[in-house]
Amino acid sequence: MEEWSIEIEPLAGILRVFKHGGTYGDDYEWAAAIRYISPTEIEFVGATKPLLPSMWRDGCKQLKELGIKKIKFKRIKNGVETDHYIDLT
Repeated sequence: MEEWSIEIEPLAGILRVFKHGGTYGDDYEWAAAIRYISPTEIEFVGATKPLLPSMWRDGCKQLKELGIKKIKFKRIKNGVETDHYIDLT
């Protein structure tokens, strides 16, 4: 009998920012859909509001611990889209 192996490629998810100690089901302060561009690069899509500087600092640290090396997001101002990148390495 043949044996098979599988691989799971994450494609999308929801990123939520909680106050310290918060977890799934608790009220959150910020959220965005994320799309995986590669196993080490994500794109924020549809954020609920701008992040506070402390949220960026702590969030980037935790994303880096999860193996994320680059974050992409779009700015849309006056109908013009611009891609921005944050390098976590």
